Amino acid sequence: MIYRGESKDWGKAKGYLVDALEYSDGMLDIDDIRDMLATNQADLWMGKDSAIVTQVIESRLAKALLYHLAGGDLKELAEMTKHIENLAKDKGCSKVLINGRAGWGKALGGYKERSRVFEKDLTNG
Repeated sequence: MIYRGESKDWGKAKGYLVDALEYSDGMLDIDDIRDMLATNQADLWMGKDSAIVTQVIESRLAKALLYHLAGGDLKELAEMTKHIENLAKDKGCSKVLINGRAGWGKALGGYKERSRVFEKDLTNG
């Protein structure tokens, strides 16, 4: 089920998403995610035991659906992905992007690694 704006399932989703933030790039926290959902900048997909946050991004060259966060039951997440990909096509997206650990591409199938992100912490000297 997809939610836009305030979700009655935010408390449940938050648990899955906080765990996923541990593996993110450190640019967003759970309050940022909540605010993106509340202002319709992102969508929350809820399963029985999983949650996914997506956002449609667009440039002059392409329109894509980006997975910000996903957490919960891996089999359920893979099933949810099928529905999300169909919605992305319906919205005119030419691709789906997942910024996450390498294992996601294998777990969901059909995804290829296009780049890697390198980080340097500038706060420690």
